[in-house]
Amino acid sequence: MGEQLIFDLDKQEADWLHSTRNNEYVQKAKIYVKDSSKAPEGANVQRGPRGGLYYESGAPPGTEAFIERQSLRDRMIEHQQQLLELGTYHPEDAMLLDIEFLAKHGGPNQQPDLKEYYSKLLETGSLVTVEMLEGESLEYVKEIADNMKKTGNAVEMKQCYMNAMNMCINDPENRILYVEGYYLFRDFPMRFGHAWCGIIDKATDRIIYFDPTQQLNGRNPVEEGVAYFGKEYTKEKMYDYMFSAEHYGGMLRAEIIEELTGEDDLQAQLKMRQYPGVGD
Repeated sequence: MGEQLIFDLDKQEADWLHSTRNNEYVQKAKIYVKDSSKAPEGANVQRGPRGGLYYESGAPPGTEAFIERQSLRDRMIEHQQQLLELGTYHPEDAMLLDIEFLAKHGGPNQQPDLKEYYSKLLETGSLVTVEMLEGESLEYVKEIADNMKKTGNAVEMKQCYMNAMNMCINDPENRILYVEGYYLFRDFPMRFGHAWCGIIDKATDRIIYFDPTQQLNGRNPVEEGVAYFGKEYTKEKMYDYMFSAEHYGGMLRAEIIEELTGEDDLQAQLKMRQYPGVGD
């Protein structure tokens, strides 16, 4: 058996997960299948952006009228089951499916704020391919990590925002970029807030995205099938956020909420509780 993955949820996340078991009605969603023969007869099977096959739940045998009578509770459970099945084979598609679902339905209580948030997230972020660093880039990152440890900021698990931001702060050659968003594990397809980095590789002059929290603690997110969705920030933009919010992480969420509310970053941070399911 593979290594068991254990996740710590804060109260806000636990409340949100519990709330997915409640309430009324949402409309059709994408239903992913292993192959087209598993779809109902007459269903329009399509291929997702990362290769997964799906059909919409409005296809036969269910009619639109039948779909509309389904409760939200049933649809949320169906959605979670789809994530479990899809995540095993196509975690990137599972990531997009979850965000698209919330952008359309707004979560268990059809909250308009969540619809707006996730719709804006789809516009702002994108899937990011994370790689395992090798060679000179890996040695350079290890050197940064050693210097961070000497100042009391060792790269530790469950400290992804601090790790990624401090990587940028302690980057003497100005090669590290900050990336923030969400990740989703193949073996546990539920999104979690996360931060990682990019590095300008000297050998190829391209940006390689890597996860310092995972790789520098002996994990391999490539082999473990981790999907990443987020946005890249320059070091200057990250500094501006840190000085205004006085907070590690939450940069992407604050940016989106700022756009939706007209509040600045700091005030947007204070409004995070109005957006359940968006937190770390």
